[in-house]
Amino acid sequence: MSRPNKRRGGIGFNGDDEAESPSKRQALDPSSDEFLEGQTLYAKIRSEIQHQFIGEAETAFRKTITKKVKDELRRSMVLDVQEEGRKLIASQKKKLLGQMRKQIKLEVEKELGLEPDREAKLRERVRREVREEMREEWERRVANARREARYEMEERVAELEEKIAELEGADG
Repeated sequence: MSRPNKRRGGIGFNGDDEAESPSKRQALDPSSDEFLEGQTLYAKIRSEIQHQFIGEAETAFRKTITKKVKDELRRSMVLDVQEEGRKLIASQKKKLLGQMRKQIKLEVEKELGLEPDREAKLRERVRREVREEMREEWERRVANARREARYEMEERVAELEEKIAELEGADG
């Protein structure tokens, strides 16, 4: 019994047809136009694929980083607002407690018929005098600064008027 011919090369080949193996294929001449066109086309397709892949990866990276940064900023903003709120509440609490202590102390002294603390009065008077001195010093400094600024401005105006006169004299 004879064996039937084996099909070689897969679908679409007769038993007589054989596909060329890669080692038997005739290689293109590296200096031929066809070879150079093939290489150019291959390089072009490869670079397009790389650019597309890199672009997609970069876009995805930017999106994830942007999302993470936005989330982190939101969290930090919320924490900042909460911290500011806590500080404000603490300072208001401290201020109110101080005012309440003073008020209670005055009421107790009044009920007991005691004279208000002389030391506290003296401290308050010293504070007022120091504030007044500081205010006067500040007003003096502001007046001096304004005066100096006015003199500088007048000198600058005089210089500009001289330059204008020179330019008009040169034109006339």
